[in-house]
Amino acid sequence: MASSIDTRKFAREQAGRLLGRLAYQVNHTIKSHDSAAVHDLRGAIRRYTRVLKVFSTTFEVKDTRKLWRRLKRVLELAREVGRLDVALKALAKAPGDVSAVRGKIQARRKEAARDLVAALKRWMDRKSSVKWRTALDVALMRKSEALRAVSLERMAGEVLESMARDFFHGGNEAAAAKTAPEVLEAFGVGCRKFRYTLEVFATVTGGDGRLWLERAHATQVMLGKVRDWSIAEAVISPHKGAEDVSAWVKKRCRKQCDEFRHYWRKEFGDARSVRAWISALGVAESRLPKKPAGRSMSVSSRGGAAQGREKAALPRSR
Repeated sequence: MASSIDTRKFAREQAGRLLGRLAYQVNHTIKSHDSAAVHDLRGAIRRYTRVLKVFSTTFEVKDTRKLWRRLKRVLELAREVGRLDVALKALAKAPGDVSAVRGKIQARRKEAARDLVAALKRWMDRKSSVKWRTALDVALMRKSEALRAVSLERMAGEVLESMARDFFHGGNEAAAAKTAPEVLEAFGVGCRKFRYTLEVFATVTGGDGRLWLERAHATQVMLGKVRDWSIAEAVISPHKGAEDVSAWVKKRCRKQCDEFRHYWRKEFGDARSVRAWISALGVAESRLPKKPAGRSMSVSSRGGAAQGREKAALPRSR
């Protein structure tokens, strides 16, 4: 890894890029609020809030609290539309006559989409993206001098190495026999955060980071299938006359859980390889420039103890 990347400039570019992507997706979803557009909107929101979290020492809480509160509301509305889309997709594959249940869910979907579009229009009317970009630029300027002491490479290595350990620990728990779908869903949230953090640091981590991104994405796809069947069952089962299709969905969910466990054991069952992958993602101190004591703002100051505990609990093959 090179050590010449300006951390302040990097944080600004990443936040600006993802804010631009979010603004585009808001506008697109207002015009076409189909399942693909709503899915991409959720991804844009999560990626943007992830970069703010990664650089939380750069963008202070007071700079992002109001921003996150508004985005959280939009994300909740988009999630509800997404849940209904997942249920309708499952019903399209279901055996038997499910027209009554489908009609009720389609009506709910239409109402949920209307609420989402109204929220997005308010977002546009407030010129939120312009205001947020200005606010975050001001926050960066306030910390301009302090950020010069930050090693971006060390930050990337420490953050990603810690998340990689959590990824394997969570995956081993999720892949245990008879694990409930809720456990896999929780692991899926962590996997998604790991993937989006890898995307943030993609230009810093190089080849090792790209390989990790492929692994995280593949795992997220597997977990997404489990989550979708679980969500479909939760949406469909309360409807009167949905007993048969609900039982069919539960069966598909159990099958998908089994497929994930097989995938995890095959891809990540070798503890020795796991250790090597984690080490490759971290940053060796010898590859980084020495900095004067007391000037570093790396995450090691607040995460070193936790990282030390994690080393004693490396993932074990199941």
